[in-house]
Amino acid sequence: MIELFPSKEWCSGCSACEQICPRQAITMKPDENGFLYPEIDYGKCVECGLCKGVCDFQRREDGIRTDSGFKAFAAKSKSFKERKSSQSGGVAAVLASYILKQGGVVYGAVFDSEFRVVHEKIHSLDQSFRLKGSKYVQSDLGSVFGEIKRDLGAGTPVLFTGTPCQVAGLKKFLKNGNHRDLLYTCDIICHGVPSPKMWLDYIGYIEHRLKYKVILPNLRDKSEGWLASGHQESFLLANMEKCKYTFYANLFYQHFLRPACGNCKYANLDRCGDITVGDCWGIEKEYPSFNDGDAGVNLVLVNSLGGQRLFDSVSKSLDVMNIQNENWWIQPNLLRPSTLSPNYDAFWDEYRKYGFRYVLRKYVFVKQKQEKIKLFIWNALKVVRLEKLFQRLYHGFLR
Repeated sequence: MIELFPSKEWCSGCSACEQICPRQAITMKPDENGFLYPEIDYGKCVECGLCKGVCDFQRREDGIRTDSGFKAFAAKSKSFKERKSSQSGGVAAVLASYILKQGGVVYGAVFDSEFRVVHEKIHSLDQSFRLKGSKYVQSDLGSVFGEIKRDLGAGTPVLFTGTPCQVAGLKKFLKNGNHRDLLYTCDIICHGVPSPKMWLDYIGYIEHRLKYKVILPNLRDKSEGWLASGHQESFLLANMEKCKYTFYANLFYQHFLRPACGNCKYANLDRCGDITVGDCWGIEKEYPSFNDGDAGVNLVLVNSLGGQRLFDSVSKSLDVMNIQNENWWIQPNLLRPSTLSPNYDAFWDEYRKYGFRYVLRKYVFVKQKQEKIKLFIWNALKVVRLEKLFQRLYHGFLR
């Protein structure tokens, strides 16, 4: 009898096993915390082993480094409007626009009508805006790997964007396909994926608290600037008012993520995608003039010949700076996985027993109050120290 993974720390949820099964014996189903895992219908299973063979996560070596296997750039769209409507420098939007203009299709994470995060195929430029924006939720891939295989078989150029584990799953699924000149993949610098169930609970909490339906979420609101706003989320409501919070971001940074995120095999410089994109944190200190307007700058890693070909094709639409021989841009998740919170198990136990609002109060509201108290005390101490210093200086001057 086939077992797909030894424990939940060894399944990234990429769904390659589900999509490769010739008997449709595998279905991705949510566990009690809302994360999708494959389940086998042993009545349909013929034990062909394709599901085990397609799992990249369990076979990938840990901690691989290929320091000379990529080229690093700081890059941003030349269109300020494009950058303002994107979460960083607009590079992913430029890549998508190029593929669509070549008659290709783009697969990426979007919000559906119920704000679930799913991967969809985008055919046209007027729909590409749906790909923009950080989702901070694990997307449901559905049957897109099979759709991509059919598109490639029909000679259609494809750009697939997703987390590194999703890109790895797609490539393993397509391993024997003849698609080298048609398929381009773009992975993100991933910090881990929160629960889809928790995300929907949060939307419900916002709507209950404010008494209006959410019509547009934005988990990286840049209205106050790329740097100034940090990870501030905003929600446009049915009454056309916009509210801003940092509650979800605080839960996210507590690292209440999918178990496999703490065991990630892709949090290193051996990237899965032809191109890797993320925030170019540090550019404001190293090259402040390149961060003009505070609209955002991307870190871009070009990891393959195909990635270089695609990046060269869009270079006229970008401002680009080579930062290959510098190291200030290397982020923690390019070196190691996110560390799961020491309260990880307790958090999920309480979430299941008492619900979302309980853990929000305990792990966000209480912590925020504690931080405010600490800040108040610290500021008070600073004032006292300054007063004592002033008194010493003043009495010394009188002498």
